Amino acid sequence: MSGNLKYKITKLKGKKGEAAVAGVKSKKSKSFVIPQKVKKEGVTFTVTSIQKNAFKGCKKAKTLTIKSTNIRGITKKALAGLVKRIRIKIPKTKTAQYWSVLRKLGYSKINW
Repeated sequence: MSGNLKYKITKLKGKKGEAAVAGVKSKKSKSFVIPQKVKKEGVTFTVTSIQKNAFKGCKKAKTLTIKSTNIRGITKKALAGLVKRIRIKIPKTKTAQYWSVLRKLGYSKINW
């Protein structure tokens, strides 16, 4: 799987499945992008959630871009480790849904 994020496979059915953001490969990265889909060994996984402590220790991060429009779950401590002043970019089609979840987690600087 590509990018600077680690994923956990949550569902698999044939050549399709679902994955969750489980962690980061480098805590020194300044930006993270959660894609719509990721591929591994010819199987396409839709990114549907962000797990607890996925961004733990990422104090240098300046931006988080969520490209996936299929996020159904962001656990309470999923973004723990990111500074509250981080710039978060979300898809326009999911503004209301993602904004309410992120606001509950204490983030106020959202771009769409």
